[in-house]
Amino acid sequence: MSSSCPETHKAGFGTRHQASTQGDQAVTLRQQALTLGLQAVRVGTASSDTETASIDTETASSDTETISINTGTASIDTGTAGSESETASSDTGTASSDTEKASNDTGTASINTETASINTGTPSSDTETASIDTGTASSDSGTASSDTETASSDTGIASQTLRQQAVTQGHQAVAVGQQAVTLGQQASILRHEEAALRHQIATLG
Repeated sequence: MSSSCPETHKAGFGTRHQASTQGDQAVTLRQQALTLGLQAVRVGTASSDTETASIDTETASSDTETISINTGTASIDTGTAGSESETASSDTGTASSDTEKASNDTGTASINTETASINTGTPSSDTETASIDTGTASSDSGTASSDTETASSDTGIASQTLRQQAVTQGHQAVAVGQQAVTLGQQASILRHEEAALRHQIATLG
Protein backbone atom coordinates (compact mmCIF):
# COMPACT_ATOMS: atom_id res chain seq x y z
CA MET A 1 0.00 0.00 0.00
CA SER A 2 2.85 2.30 0.72
CA SER A 3 4.00 2.03 -2.89
CA SER A 4 0.57 2.91 -4.25
CA CYS A 5 0.41 6.17 -2.28
CA PRO A 6 3.19 7.96 -4.24
CA GLU A 7 1.69 6.73 -7.49
CA THR A 8 -1.73 8.08 -6.52
CA HIS A 9 -0.13 11.35 -5.45
CA LYS A 10 1.73 11.59 -8.77
CA ALA A 11 -1.44 10.82 -10.76
CA GLY A 12 -3.39 13.39 -8.78
CA PHE A 13 -0.75 16.05 -9.36
CA GLY A 14 -0.65 15.29 -13.12
CA THR A 15 -4.44 15.45 -13.40
CA ARG A 16 -4.55 18.75 -11.48
CA HIS A 17 -1.89 20.15 -13.81
CA GLN A 18 -3.93 19.10 -16.87
CA ALA A 19 -7.06 20.65 -15.37
CA SER A 20 -5.18 23.92 -14.80
CA THR A 21 -3.83 23.92 -18.38
CA GLN A 22 -7.29 23.18 -19.83
CA GLY A 23 -8.75 25.96 -17.69
CA ASP A 24 -6.17 28.43 -19.08
CA GLN A 25 -7.01 27.33 -22.63
CA ALA A 26 -10.73 27.84 -21.95
CA VAL A 27 -10.09 31.37 -20.68
CA THR A 28 -7.95 32.19 -23.76
CA LEU A 29 -10.62 30.86 -26.15
CA ARG A 30 -13.34 32.83 -24.38
CA GLN A 31 -11.26 36.01 -24.69
CA GLN A 32 -10.71 35.32 -28.40
CA ALA A 33 -14.45 34.75 -28.87
CA LEU A 34 -15.19 38.04 -27.11
CA THR A 35 -12.65 39.90 -29.31
CA LEU A 36 -14.16 38.43 -32.49
CA GLY A 37 -17.64 39.33 -31.29
CA LEU A 38 -16.58 42.96 -30.75
CA GLN A 39 -14.96 43.05 -34.20
CA ALA A 40 -18.19 41.74 -35.73
CA VAL A 41 -20.16 44.50 -34.00
CA ARG A 42 -17.75 47.17 -35.27
CA VAL A 43 -17.87 45.88 -38.85
CA GLY A 44 -21.66 45.62 -38.60
CA THR A 45 -21.80 49.28 -37.52
CA ALA A 46 -19.57 50.27 -40.44
CA SER A 47 -21.93 48.36 -42.72
CA SER A 48 -24.88 50.39 -41.40
CA ASP A 49 -22.97 53.63 -41.97
CA THR A 50 -22.22 52.56 -45.55
CA GLU A 51 -25.91 51.82 -46.13
CA THR A 52 -26.77 55.32 -44.89
CA ALA A 53 -24.17 56.85 -47.22
CA SER A 54 -25.67 54.82 -50.07
CA ILE A 55 -29.14 56.20 -49.31
CA ASP A 56 -27.74 59.74 -49.25
CA THR A 57 -26.08 59.15 -52.63
CA GLU A 58 -29.36 57.89 -54.08
CA THR A 59 -31.08 61.06 -52.83
CA ALA A 60 -28.39 63.22 -54.43
CA SER A 61 -28.99 61.37 -57.71
CA SER A 62 -32.73 62.08 -57.47
CA ASP A 63 -32.05 65.76 -56.80
CA THR A 64 -29.83 65.95 -59.88
CA GLU A 65 -32.57 64.38 -61.99
CA THR A 66 -35.01 67.02 -60.70
CA ILE A 67 -32.60 69.79 -61.74
CA SER A 68 -32.44 68.21 -65.20
CA ILE A 69 -36.26 68.26 -65.46
CA ASN A 70 -36.38 71.88 -64.31
CA THR A 71 -33.82 72.79 -66.96
CA GLY A 72 -36.08 71.17 -69.57
CA THR A 73 -38.99 73.28 -68.31
CA ALA A 74 -36.89 76.41 -68.66
CA SER A 75 -36.20 75.37 -72.27
CA ILE A 76 -39.96 75.20 -72.90
CA ASP A 77 -40.47 78.65 -71.37
CA THR A 78 -37.83 80.26 -73.61
CA GLY A 79 -39.57 79.03 -76.81
CA THR A 80 -41.51 82.23 -77.44
CA ALA A 81 -41.11 82.13 -81.25
CA GLY A 82 -43.38 80.43 -83.89
CA SER A 83 -45.75 77.49 -83.31
CA GLU A 84 -43.41 74.96 -84.96
CA SER A 85 -40.58 75.75 -82.56
CA GLU A 86 -43.05 75.66 -79.64
CA THR A 87 -44.08 72.07 -80.56
CA ALA A 88 -40.50 70.92 -81.08
CA SER A 89 -39.49 72.49 -77.77
CA SER A 90 -42.27 70.61 -75.96
CA ASP A 91 -41.18 67.27 -77.49
CA THR A 92 -37.50 67.73 -76.68
CA GLY A 93 -37.95 69.17 -73.19
CA THR A 94 -38.99 65.92 -71.47
CA ALA A 95 -35.55 64.86 -70.25
CA SER A 96 -31.93 65.68 -70.99
CA SER A 97 -31.28 62.29 -72.65
CA ASP A 98 -34.47 62.45 -74.75
CA THR A 99 -33.61 65.98 -75.90
CA GLU A 100 -30.56 64.79 -77.82
CA LYS A 101 -32.50 61.92 -79.42
CA ALA A 102 -35.52 64.08 -80.29
CA SER A 103 -33.26 66.73 -81.77
CA ASN A 104 -31.95 64.14 -84.26
CA ASP A 105 -35.41 62.70 -85.01
CA THR A 106 -37.22 66.02 -85.65
CA GLY A 107 -35.65 66.41 -89.10
CA THR A 108 -36.67 69.72 -90.70
CA ALA A 109 -38.38 70.79 -87.50
CA SER A 110 -34.88 70.86 -86.00
CA ILE A 111 -33.91 73.50 -88.57
CA ASN A 112 -36.96 75.55 -87.63
CA THR A 113 -36.12 75.13 -83.94
CA GLU A 114 -32.57 76.24 -84.60
CA THR A 115 -33.88 79.31 -86.44
CA ALA A 116 -36.24 80.01 -83.56
CA SER A 117 -33.28 79.60 -81.18
CA ILE A 118 -31.51 82.43 -82.98
CA ASN A 119 -34.65 84.54 -82.68
CA THR A 120 -35.09 83.83 -78.97
CA GLY A 121 -31.46 84.67 -78.22
CA THR A 122 -28.59 82.69 -76.70
CA PRO A 123 -30.40 81.57 -73.49
CA SER A 124 -31.91 78.59 -75.41
CA SER A 125 -28.43 77.37 -76.44
CA ASP A 126 -27.11 77.89 -72.92
CA THR A 127 -30.04 75.89 -71.50
CA GLU A 128 -29.32 72.98 -73.84
CA THR A 129 -25.66 72.96 -72.78
CA ALA A 130 -26.65 73.07 -69.11
CA SER A 131 -29.06 70.17 -69.68
CA ILE A 132 -26.26 68.00 -71.13
CA ASP A 133 -23.97 68.82 -68.19
CA THR A 134 -26.70 67.97 -65.70
CA GLY A 135 -27.27 64.61 -67.38
CA THR A 136 -23.58 63.75 -66.96
CA ALA A 137 -23.65 64.65 -63.27
CA SER A 138 -26.72 62.45 -62.80
CA SER A 139 -24.98 59.46 -64.41
CA ASP A 140 -21.89 59.93 -62.22
CA SER A 141 -24.02 59.98 -59.06
CA GLY A 142 -25.66 56.71 -60.12
CA THR A 143 -22.25 55.05 -60.53
CA ALA A 144 -21.08 56.21 -57.09
CA SER A 145 -24.27 54.80 -55.60
CA SER A 146 -23.66 51.37 -57.19
CA ASP A 147 -20.08 51.30 -55.88
CA THR A 148 -21.30 52.18 -52.38
CA GLU A 149 -23.87 49.36 -52.49
CA THR A 150 -21.12 46.89 -53.48
CA ALA A 151 -18.87 48.06 -50.63
CA SER A 152 -21.81 47.74 -48.23
CA SER A 153 -22.45 44.13 -49.31
CA ASP A 154 -18.76 43.23 -48.85
CA THR A 155 -18.76 44.78 -45.37
CA GLY A 156 -21.89 42.84 -44.44
CA ILE A 157 -20.27 39.55 -45.49
CA ALA A 158 -17.14 40.37 -43.46
CA SER A 159 -19.29 41.11 -40.41
CA GLN A 160 -21.19 37.84 -40.78
CA THR A 161 -17.92 35.87 -41.11
CA LEU A 162 -16.54 37.41 -37.92
CA ARG A 163 -19.76 36.64 -36.06
CA GLN A 164 -19.57 32.99 -37.16
CA GLN A 165 -15.93 32.81 -36.03
CA ALA A 166 -16.90 34.28 -32.66
CA VAL A 167 -19.64 31.68 -32.20
CA THR A 168 -17.24 28.85 -33.14
CA GLN A 169 -14.61 30.12 -30.70
CA GLY A 170 -17.28 30.38 -28.02
CA HIS A 171 -18.28 26.75 -28.55
CA GLN A 172 -14.63 25.69 -28.36
CA ALA A 173 -14.20 27.65 -25.12
CA VAL A 174 -17.22 25.89 -23.58
CA ALA A 175 -15.93 22.46 -24.66
CA VAL A 176 -12.45 23.08 -23.22
CA GLY A 177 -14.00 24.51 -20.06
CA GLN A 178 -16.05 21.35 -19.61
CA GLN A 179 -12.90 19.25 -20.07
CA ALA A 180 -11.19 21.35 -17.39
CA VAL A 181 -14.09 20.73 -15.00
CA THR A 182 -13.97 16.97 -15.67
CA LEU A 183 -10.22 16.87 -15.04
CA GLY A 184 -10.68 18.89 -11.88
CA GLN A 185 -13.20 16.35 -10.63
CA GLN A 186 -10.79 13.51 -11.45
CA ALA A 187 -8.03 15.32 -9.56
CA SER A 188 -10.33 15.69 -6.56
CA ILE A 189 -11.12 11.95 -6.57
CA LEU A 190 -7.39 11.15 -6.72
CA ARG A 191 -6.72 13.52 -3.80
CA HIS A 192 -9.36 11.70 -1.74
CA GLU A 193 -7.79 8.33 -2.64
CA GLU A 194 -4.38 9.65 -1.66
CA ALA A 195 -5.74 10.86 1.68
CA ALA A 196 -7.38 7.48 2.31
CA LEU A 197 -4.14 5.64 1.56
CA ARG A 198 -2.17 7.93 3.86
CA HIS A 199 -4.73 7.28 6.60
CA GLN A 200 -4.40 3.50 6.12
CA ILE A 201 -0.60 3.75 6.25
CA ALA A 202 -0.78 5.79 9.45
CA THR A 203 -3.24 3.31 11.00
CA LEU A 204 -1.18 0.26 10.10
CA GLY A 205 1.93 1.99 11.34
